[in-house]
Amino acid sequence: MKAMDESSFEKKDESLGEAQPSDSANSSNRKGKKRKSEEVFQNELLFIKEGLDNVTLVIVERGRAQVYSPQEVFEELSKMEIDSLTRRKAYRFLNAKQSRIRELFGCPPEERKDYLIEMMLDEEN
Repeated sequence: MKAMDESSFEKKDESLGEAQPSDSANSSNRKGKKRKSEEVFQNELLFIKEGLDNVTLVIVERGRAQVYSPQEVFEELSKMEIDSLTRRKAYRFLNAKQSRIRELFGCPPEERKDYLIEMMLDEEN
């Protein structure tokens, strides 16, 4: 009877002479590995989802047109070293249309003064 109990847990590999796990032990081992691989898969899937969510947020934020406050417009005009009369005219000109502000702020800072003058002259003609 003792030999029968041992055989239910182990099979003897005749070629090697070593005890091998029984089929039921192999089965539970495979189930454990399967469970573990499912957990790894779920973790990787969650990681990918979080990454995609972050990319989506960046795309949405960049897609929104930035709105500049009148104070920001005035501060930018002050950096351009233009006389106060021209600065006030430019301030009114830019704030009349938000698209003008976006257009100006889209230019490199070192080119903004010249671009603003061109915009204002084009509007007069």
